[in-house]
Amino acid sequence: MGTWTAFYVEAGVEETIAACSDWLGAKAHKNVLQNRGGFPARRRFYLRGDAPRRLVVGAASATWAEVHVDGFYSPNPAAIAVSQALQTRVINTIAQTTSDSYELTIYERGEQRRQLAFEEFAWTAQEGKALAGEPMPLATKDEDEEDLEDFGCDEIRTYCQQVFGFEFWMDPAGRAWCELSPEKRGLLSWLRRKP
Repeated sequence: MGTWTAFYVEAGVEETIAACSDWLGAKAHKNVLQNRGGFPARRRFYLRGDAPRRLVVGAASATWAEVHVDGFYSPNPAAIAVSQALQTRVINTIAQTTSDSYELTIYERGEQRRQLAFEEFAWTAQEGKALAGEPMPLATKDEDEEDLEDFGCDEIRTYCQQVFGFEFWMDPAGRAWCELSPEKRGLLSWLRRKP
């Protein structure tokens, strides 16, 4: 069981870091700190607010960057802005296995092209035209209840591999990451910057 909130950018990691940093800095009206290394041990999720406050960027494949987000945003303003800034395709994903809720939204150059949302054995959104390579049918029959459909982690993983060539919900351990967060402007932050 778990929660997954990330978007995938059809671009290199460094250009994705730059676009995410520009967006986060403009949103927060602050400098953005970059902390490079492994995946951050602590993950805070914000259930309030209109946009992400922290992003963690790494490689999903040779041609896709993966950006972890600190909360649930649909639509995700960071994903839309990065798609527009880089004039590329971005796939926003939200998955929550406990509530059996999944969403996949595809943006091209900042415009929504496709949205698939599924919650507790029912589609809540199927918008936009099917993409080349899209698995048909999208959902599979539930193992326990044959008259019910399922569109969960396995189906999203198949979708992302077949249509885009990256693995959804891949273990972040052992890969290089860059955590982006607005600079804190309190007394302690000021003291740490002093030589």
